[in-house]
Amino acid sequence: MTTIGYGDGVPNGIFSEVLVCAFVFAGIVLFALIIPSKAVEYLFKKHEILLVKALPTYQKDGLKTF
Repeated sequence: MTTIGYGDGVPNGIFSEVLVCAFVFAGIVLFALIIPSKAVEYLFKKHEILLVKALPTYQKDGLKTF
């Protein structure tokens, strides 16, 4: 978590400021790694469902060219 300056606790020393920066960047990286992978999983599942629904139509009508 980060502070916005409204009476929140803030780091006072150089070491604590560097440590807080490391935690902020680690949180951003962790968020950037987890969220896209979950979105891709969701989209693949939706795509699979659409393909399974379309399969009987394809098998019945055969391949059509547009």
